[in-house]
Amino acid sequence: MSTLNITLPPNVIEVIKSKWMERIVDFVLVPALLFYSLWLPPVSIGNRLFHLDYPQFSEEGGILKELNGARLSIPSGALGKNMRAQISSLSVATLLAGNGDKHMSAAVDALPPDVILRGRIYEFDTHGDMPSESVFSVPLPEDAKVTTALDLYAWDGNTWQWVPSHVHSTSGRIKAELGTIPSMLAVVE
Repeated sequence: MSTLNITLPPNVIEVIKSKWMERIVDFVLVPALLFYSLWLPPVSIGNRLFHLDYPQFSEEGGILKELNGARLSIPSGALGKNMRAQISSLSVATLLAGNGDKHMSAAVDALPPDVILRGRIYEFDTHGDMPSESVFSVPLPEDAKVTTALDLYAWDGNTWQWVPSHVHSTSGRIKAELGTIPSMLAVVE
């Protein structure tokens, strides 16, 4: 194995050892690397402040999909500016076992006593302008006994409100046209 011996010219060695080079490294290079490291995991300051990991919607609209089949469609022209949004869901069984966050548990506790949760509860995290209209569709829950008795309820942060929806048994989905995006939606019977 051979080693590579490189000798630097004396003027390059002087530049490397100069006080100006020390200042450049200390006051420019090190702070730049520290600032850059804040954008990388685990800190990910860009995602925390600007939600860069959320899908972005513009004036052209778009579709937001959730792993369990829920879809939020924003039609073209419904947004004035850009919006970032994410949808997540939690099964009713997981929620009733006490594994939801306190915000979601408080919402479940506030449900009217005459409704029964079916399927999943869908939570929306939005940042930016809200659309003037949107369409939400979700697969029919497997535990629903009578599909014609299914409804959607929206949580606005204080109360649950009934949302007009249509059960499409041929496609196996419930579809609702929303004005704005609520913080949560639930399929109830």
